[in-house]
Amino acid sequence: MRKCSLAGLLVGLVLFTSFAFAWTFSPTSISYSTIPGSSKNYYIIFTNDQNNSYNITITKEGYIAPWLSLSSSLFSLNPGTETSPTQRVITLTINVPANVEGNYNGYLKISDGTIEKDLPINISVSKWVFKKEITVQANSKVVLTNPDFTFDVGEIGEYVNIYVAGTKYSLGPGQSYTSDNVKITVIDRWSDEAKLEIETTDPTTQVNVEQSQSSSNGLVSSLGQGLVPLISKWSFKVQQGTEKQMSVSVMNNENVPCSLKDIVVSGDVIETNEGRKPLDIGDVSLGILGPGKEFTYPVVINTKGVDLGTYIIKTELIAICGNQRQVADTVWQITVVPGVHPENNLPLQISCPKNATPGKPFEIDVNNIPAGWKAYIIQQDFMNQTSYNAQPDSIQWEGVIKKPGVYTIPIWIFKPDGSVTIHNCKIQVGKVQQKSNKQSNNNNNNNLPQLAVDIIPSQPRPNETVTLSPHDPKTYMPVSANITIKVYKGNILIGMITKTKFTVQNGYKYCIHAYAKGYKPFDKCFTVTLAPSKLVISPSKVHYGDSVTVDYLDSTGRPIPDADIKINGKDFHSSEVNFVANEKEYDIYASAPGYQPQKATIKPTVKLEIVGMNISYANQKSEIKLNANASWTVKAKNGTVIAKGSSDLISFAAPPGTYDIYVNGKLLKTIYISPPAEQTVNQTGFWQNVSKTRVAILIGLIGIGVLAKSRSKKKGRRRAGYAFDMNKGAVERIGIGG
Repeated sequence: MRKCSLAGLLVGLVLFTSFAFAWTFSPTSISYSTIPGSSKNYYIIFTNDQNNSYNITITKEGYIAPWLSLSSSLFSLNPGTETSPTQRVITLTINVPANVEGNYNGYLKISDGTIEKDLPINISVSKWVFKKEITVQANSKVVLTNPDFTFDVGEIGEYVNIYVAGTKYSLGPGQSYTSDNVKITVIDRWSDEAKLEIETTDPTTQVNVEQSQSSSNGLVSSLGQGLVPLISKWSFKVQQGTEKQMSVSVMNNENVPCSLKDIVVSGDVIETNEGRKPLDIGDVSLGILGPGKEFTYPVVINTKGVDLGTYIIKTELIAICGNQRQVADTVWQITVVPGVHPENNLPLQISCPKNATPGKPFEIDVNNIPAGWKAYIIQQDFMNQTSYNAQPDSIQWEGVIKKPGVYTIPIWIFKPDGSVTIHNCKIQVGKVQQKSNKQSNNNNNNNLPQLAVDIIPSQPRPNETVTLSPHDPKTYMPVSANITIKVYKGNILIGMITKTKFTVQNGYKYCIHAYAKGYKPFDKCFTVTLAPSKLVISPSKVHYGDSVTVDYLDSTGRPIPDADIKINGKDFHSSEVNFVANEKEYDIYASAPGYQPQKATIKPTVKLEIVGMNISYANQKSEIKLNANASWTVKAKNGTVIAKGSSDLISFAAPPGTYDIYVNGKLLKTIYISPPAEQTVNQTGFWQNVSKTRVAILIGLIGIGVLAKSRSKKKGRRRAGYAFDMNKGAVERIGIGG
């Protein structure tokens, strides 16, 4: 490499002063959270304090480009001075679609024809505008207002059991219960406590935690697919003399916790005083990995002092899951290629290739940037940036140059003393065309058709196999194309795929870049998520003997295809199941490829009925017989509690009046207790509504009739009779005549 001369430095300073800082804009980045279907305006202020006029062009780039609209995308920025700069305000309107949710990125590319700058835009879209973390104990109740929503917390163990409207949901860490306006997520759990995140669609929500006496039994679902790496094979090239950090993520698909024991590296590794090369394991802490949880360990790729060539290496994460040994292995194919040595007059390392292929990605790395220094890779109009990762001590730029030729990419180094050093990366891209053909080539490139790539299926779901089919956009004839798929977890690049058929994982973003001779490149990204679903149980309150319907539906309320509903271990390959409730408990688990699984527990109850009733005199004991034990309360009309208890027999004494009988908190019957003269005995059968006094009179009259009849048969004898004295309450013998 060559050192920058003093003249070059002065020229760089002049260029930097006249172009890099000639005009500025504010804000330099936009990042915010919002809800689906929202619209927001930002005002971008452009400032020019130089005696030059600039024609500014703004283009919309990235996934969210269709969401963006500008009051002007092409305008002039008139000359100004430091004391009186010229300013221009551009309105940026961001319209978020109503059917999206997640994190989305894009940027505005702003250029004056010489200098190009990016204004990154990051938008987090979620309908959940209220978030709060709470700690709950087993057997507690959580009450929400705005919206009105209540759920009970049952047993806390490997899973946290919550009850919503009597239906049980067993949630592990990271799992959620979701309704139309409430989302409950388990963050972590201990022996008798759990940390939950409450999200709602109302920013004024209030959350209260109350202790209760409810209890529950846990429900554990079995995953049972082993300890699995999310990406099992890596294949890439790395420049000699460089070092980079990567990571491996492993999922525990067992239904028991796994104790992580060791990470073993084998294969083409070299033991040195600096560690293993070209691959070693970074600092990591091993421990317990819960069911359904993910573990990530760091990997260091170090090619300093490593010979050119291809190295095949295996990393193995060893664990004990239950009583079984599990191994999650990842295979690495690392090809070490020639690199550029760092400049001798700079403490940092700059690596850029000498050659590149038109339309194929290449990388420029700036590493070991000292504290207080700043480095920038200046974007040029011939560069198509595909990724840019800037850290305090390093920069990684990746992109393509489509046209053959020799290009210079400047790297500006700003030192703490105010001095600037410019490092020029010279790259030859393909074969250099003769000048006589240059104009013709440019015209041909502008007229190239856009390469088309079919993504099958168009909206991939987790664990589905995706097939890419490049073809001509007009004839649909297949086209042989070079395809690269970058795999992102969040905003972090974790891997690369070069196949046209691959399997996708939940929560990962896949960015496809396809290039074929004679076509414009194809670029598209998609994120894999589980489609929302819901489990509808009818009736919502199940009693013994009820006919129950279980429906597994998508977000629009339609049956989910290829659904499987499991009830108490029995599989029903359908989105709807009907049964009669005659067992104590029903554990329900519903799933379908590409959809969120759902689970619930039904515990049928006995439908309470009155089987006997005896309402006595005022202030004397009355009884109502139920067909099952229940909590009951007898209340006067003014709300006064007369009696309460918990059994199948309601027993109480009360003065005359009207009373409400509540069973399990609900009004079961209203009764009337009359004064003694009006009192009736409410019984079932023949004796219903016959008073005790009238019974006595009836018996007395029958007895008198029988006795009188027998006496009348004796001729010449005196006849006698009996009468009931209403005042004395007794039967007296009376003379009737001779």
